[in-house]
Parts: sequence; structure tokens; C-alpha cells
Amino acid sequence: MGSKEEDALHYEIDSDNEPPHDEVGDMITVVKKGQVTKEILETGQGLGKPGRPYEVLIDYTAKFSDGQIFDEGTNVSLTLGDEAVPYGLWKAIEHMRKGEKSLIMVKPKHAFGRPEGQDYLQWPKGWESEEQKEILRKRRVYYIVKLYEWAVKHDLDGDGMLIKNILERGVGYDRPFEVDEVKLDLKIYQTLNDGTEKVYMDMKGLETVIQDHVNIWNTTRKILQSMKTKERVKTLVRPDYFIERDAEVVEKYEILKDRPLRLDIEMVNLVRVEDLYKDGSAFQKTVFKGEGTASPYSDFQVLLKIEVDGVTLFEHPRMDDLSQIEVGVDSQKYDLELYTLPPVVRKILKTTKLTETFQVRVVKSGRGMGKLAPYFEEKHEDGSASCFAQRDVIANFKNEVIYTICLVAMEQKDYLFKLTIQEKLERLSFIKAIGTDFFKRGNMKKALKLYGKVHSYFRTKDAKNNFQKEDETTEEFKGKTAELDVINKTTLTNMCVIHARGKEWKEVIRYADEALMTDPLYVKALYHKGRAQLELTEYALAIETLVKANTLEPENADVKRELARADLASRTFKDKEAKMFQKMFSE
Repeated sequence: MGSKEEDALHYEIDSDNEPPHDEVGDMITVVKKGQVTKEILETGQGLGKPGRPYEVLIDYTAKFSDGQIFDEGTNVSLTLGDEAVPYGLWKAIEHMRKGEKSLIMVKPKHAFGRPEGQDYLQWPKGWESEEQKEILRKRRVYYIVKLYEWAVKHDLDGDGMLIKNILERGVGYDRPFEVDEVKLDLKIYQTLNDGTEKVYMDMKGLETVIQDHVNIWNTTRKILQSMKTKERVKTLVRPDYFIERDAEVVEKYEILKDRPLRLDIEMVNLVRVEDLYKDGSAFQKTVFKGEGTASPYSDFQVLLKIEVDGVTLFEHPRMDDLSQIEVGVDSQKYDLELYTLPPVVRKILKTTKLTETFQVRVVKSGRGMGKLAPYFEEKHEDGSASCFAQRDVIANFKNEVIYTICLVAMEQKDYLFKLTIQEKLERLSFIKAIGTDFFKRGNMKKALKLYGKVHSYFRTKDAKNNFQKEDETTEEFKGKTAELDVINKTTLTNMCVIHARGKEWKEVIRYADEALMTDPLYVKALYHKGRAQLELTEYALAIETLVKANTLEPENADVKRELARADLASRTFKDKEAKMFQKMFSE
């Protein structure tokens, strides 16, 4: 068997899902310049090949070029990358398939003569003397290797400190982190010199969270964060690793510091938990996944099954029409446009699918209760308060509240453009009124959002189209149209007020101008625009705008005040400017 110095490296990398093309007699250069080569004697199966630090099971025969056999073994287990194994041998095994048999040639540099790792090499039986070792260091070695199978191992930190051996592969893609819940079979132990085990923890069906600092040590957490549901592993941890990261645990359990720690873990189940606001105030997890892709928007009505402070695994009815459902004690209908659901529940519903069941846990301290209290409390027909009424929560629960909620049904209201003009007027007045309620409560963010929603219907012309083909010449239709214009322009000036509070003067001018497009003589819009221009030091424009407003409403005190302020600011500016020029020319 020979190779040429110019042989390129050949790793047999397969393209996606293509079957291998290995054939008996194929010659592969594993290490450049023919330092390590491989000739296939029997082809293997499948696409996969082992990698470091996998544990492989092989039969092998080791001989010299003259045919002298100096070592052999059957059903031998070795770890790829282990310094006890000649580099060229394990490197070539990395390029073998399951069931493959190959002739591997290793030149001295990558066999027993490799300078690195001389102190760690495991010498063949009968070749332990220094004289015999020297012979091996100078000889080219040939291995006939049959690869049967391998156990998948991962060096989690890439430094040999934490080696995970996968016994059963997991399912899915999720791995636990942050506040996720897990169910585990967990055994932590060390193997003593006599082969017996010193067990520190042995738990079956442990249900806990990933941040449990009592049962989940730092070392355990590191391993868990690399695992999937149903995965089963054996992990070997070097002393330097667990002594540094789990010093308190080492002392508490009197863990031996001169031998590896072993962890056998099966992740029976994993439940993803989301810290909704990233501040530890509210957490959400899915109990049952929903159907389809749709989720309720703000103009939906939803029917929810709710249980407080307990876990109920609901059956999943399928209802497409809310009118068919009889609302009972554990089923409540909510109009999302009324904001009678708590913010935390509304946030989750935005991504919830039909028949999905989720659990939300709210901490009563800090920001938690604010996220659980509905914006506007609602009473049912029998006079009872919603189960989200904050006073009931405070009275009945101590540290946290757990709601289990199923989205039984959802129904979207009719699109606004399809409504009659009277229905549009009622709908837009309703949304605007909710926005005003938020404004009065000091929640400017929500108020601005709802005012913006109202205006968007005018901007897209949905508010004033005539989808129903009503008679536009009637006085009633013209009157309703005028009422819609009033809603639009007053909504816009309300938006001006909110932006003025935030000193966002360009936004004030923008919405004032939009209101003036509806009514060029609208004094409130002129007032807000003139005030914003004054704040932006556009004195001439401000005076022009405010003079127009004052002409339209001479008795408007607010307009008079701003106009006087604008005149004074303009004169002061001109005086300063004149003095500056006078000083410049006098020097």
C-alpha cells in the first residue's frame, strides 16, 4: 500500500442526503502527504461517521510492513481523540462508516513516534520496555480495523472537562434555559477503586425548574442545557470542573476531589416557560398546543375557560360560532376591544391558537399585580365580578396567582368597511371612547394607540366608503358623514395633546395639519399647530397660525394667551438679533 506526496486530503464529505459512493479498494488520504491513508476492504452503511470524542467499538489487528502482528483485539472500546490511542489510528476511524473494514497505514510521525502525548500512549502488551518502545517509534504501522458502532459523545466545553455520552437521542429542538420546567431521572455518583459507587443523589421523576439551586447544581444545569426532551445521557465530569463551579456542594456532600463525577440523566419532559416581561413578574407556559395558525386580534371576541390557582387539562371543544356556546361558570366571553382582560392575558392571546391551553403565573410583588389587573373591570349579567378583579386576587392569594386558560372559541367582528354608516359611527365612537378612558387614567400609550386606530380607518377611507350602497343624497346620510368628520378631527387633536405632553412638536404639527385637511377652520387644530410652531421657534409661522385662530374665535382665551406669548418671543428674538448685529458692526 502506498501513497504519493502530492495526494490531496480526502474526507468523503457527502452532499445532502446522497448515498455514499465508497467501493472496495478505494484509497483515501487522511493526513496530507500520505502520513495516514486508508484502503477500504469492506464498505460500510449509512451516511454517518464518528467524531471526537465518540466512543467506538472495533476489532483490530496491528502489524508491521513485513506482516509481523504485534497487537490485536476484539470488541475493543476506545475514544476518538484519546491521547492513549495513536493519532493516526483514531484519525482514520473518523472517516469510516458503520460496518466498514479498512486497512489503515500510519507513518511513525502519527503512530507511536508522535512527539506529543508520549507520556499518555497506551503501549501494546509485551512492548512496554524502553527498547521495545523505541522499535515502535521508528516503524510504520498497519491496522486492519472493523468498525461496528459508536456511542455519541460531546465535549461540552471543548476542553475534556465535561464529556457527555448520549445513550438515547432526544426529540424536537428545544433545550431548557432560564425558567423552564423539567422532569428528570437524575443520579450523581463517583466510581471508587473497588468498583463500587458512592451515590450523592438518586431521584426518579424529579419535577423542578432549571434554576432550582437545591437539586440542580451548576454542573447539572450545564448538562441539562445541552439536552432535549427524552434524551438519556451518561456524563463524566473532571474534578477541576465541579470543584470550581460547585464548591459549596462539594463540601456539603463530601464529594471526593481526586476522581471524576458521573451524572446519569434522563430528561423525561421539558416545558418551556417564558418570562413575559423579563423581570420575573409573570410567566407563561403552554399546557396544550392549539390548532391552526390564527390568533385573536384586538377586534375579536373570545370565549375562555378559566381556572384560578390550579391546573386543569381542559377538553378541547371546537366552536366556530360564539352564539352556539352556552357560557357557564368556567367559560367567559370577552370583547378584546373593551380591555376587560388583564394586560398579561391579552399579551399571551396575541399568539394563542384555537383550543390552546396555557398557564400564566403572576407574582404578587413588584410589577406582577399591575399586569394582572384588568384595565377596566367588568361585571357579569348576574352581578358577579370577573375572575380577574384585582380585589379578589389580593384577598384570596398570598405570593402568586396561577391561571389556567383555554381559548375555546374566537370570533372577529365585521370589518368596518362593510358596515352601514350608522354602524361605523357607533363603532368608531366606541373605540374613541375607550381611548378617552385611557387618557383620563393617564395611560397615554394606550390612548394614543386607540386614537391612532380610529384615524387609520379614515386614512384608509374605510370609515367613509359606501360599501352598503346607501343613498348619499339623504339628509340623514349627510348628517352621519358630518358626525364622522367630527370624530376624525377631534381624535386628531386629542393625539396632538398627547404628543404635546411629550414635547413631540413635529408630531403635533403633523396631526394638526391632518385635522385641518378635514376642516380648515378648525380652531383647536390651529391652536395646537401654532403652539407647536412657537415651541420650535418658528415665530412668524406661529403668529400667522394663531392670528387665524384668533380671528375665528376672538374670545378663545387659550388662543389669545399663545398669541401673546408668540408676539413677545418674536420681539425678544428680534431685539437680541438687532443688538448682536449692532455689536458686530461697532467693533
